[in-house]
Amino acid sequence: MPRALPAAVLISAGLLLAGPRAGAADITTEQLHEHSALARALNARVHPPAPPSGVRLPPPGSPNGPPSPSGPPAPPAPAGPSWLTMLTPRAASGSVTQVLGDELSFAEVAVQSTHGLRGVPPFVTVTPALSVLAVNEPDLAEFPPPGPDLPSRLWGVSAGFTAIMPLSEQWIVQAGLSPGFYSDFENTSGDAFRMPGRLLGIYNRSPQTQFTVGVVYLDREDLSWLPALGMIHRPSSRTTLEFILPRPRVVRQLFGRDEKTGGFGYVAGELGGGSWAIERQDRPGVPTEDVVTISDLRLLAGVELRREGRVGFLAETGWAFSRDVEYESGLGDAEFGDAWLLRFGLRK
Repeated sequence: MPRALPAAVLISAGLLLAGPRAGAADITTEQLHEHSALARALNARVHPPAPPSGVRLPPPGSPNGPPSPSGPPAPPAPAGPSWLTMLTPRAASGSVTQVLGDELSFAEVAVQSTHGLRGVPPFVTVTPALSVLAVNEPDLAEFPPPGPDLPSRLWGVSAGFTAIMPLSEQWIVQAGLSPGFYSDFENTSGDAFRMPGRLLGIYNRSPQTQFTVGVVYLDREDLSWLPALGMIHRPSSRTTLEFILPRPRVVRQLFGRDEKTGGFGYVAGELGGGSWAIERQDRPGVPTEDVVTISDLRLLAGVELRREGRVGFLAETGWAFSRDVEYESGLGDAEFGDAWLLRFGLRK
């Protein structure tokens, strides 16, 4: 018998198998399944009669409406198309970083947001990001010819894709790829396209301790990759040790009820800089198109206010040292003195 059999025939069959009963208008789906094996096998259901034209029934469970169906209530229908949910960021952040030195200073503005759908593993997210580095060009007279010349603006546009796949209760694999375009928008050659990525294995030894093993691919001219051997350890409910490159941290919760809400203080190390395709000044013996890498190491101290579901903020200050500017051509490489760093940011 086909599964698409009309409900009226199934109800009649159920009544015949069950013996004399009340009219069909009084029978319920549960009663039909109880007294008819055929209806139960085909999952036949009894629907209430349609209301007359123009009449609206109260919603199920309301004082004057039909009773709610048995079992847990159905989830509410989405407010709009699923792509609208995709466009709503799960997290977002923006920051302004100022590096002030005697010979080279710059300010960086960076914004990013993370989007994705949480569901059956893997958990996949996409993180579009935009950054711009405003550079105070060094005085060429202070350096041996040809000297370091830099564009006034260096841009970075990228989209990071991350997938997290639990393998067991202890092991999680995280893979990420962040194709991006890094340039002054004057040199738009293939040198501007870069593909940083990472592949990590995370071992949950206990609720307090996790270990990581893997590799972080930076796709920089001066440093291609870093090992991702590290550990996250929580010796107490308010202290977290994050010994993971390229940004190790020691975090202490100053106030608040949990790790998602409250005030935090921390000290951190950081690898700064990056590589950009640029167009250089027109000078004899110096290539017009080149790739520049700005690099430094940073020691920071900061505070952060986290507010779950709301916008929080952070403030950092610190010391930038081992500062270099290097070119793919090798012409104009220079070293710079230490600098002071100040950063403000918003996170949600």
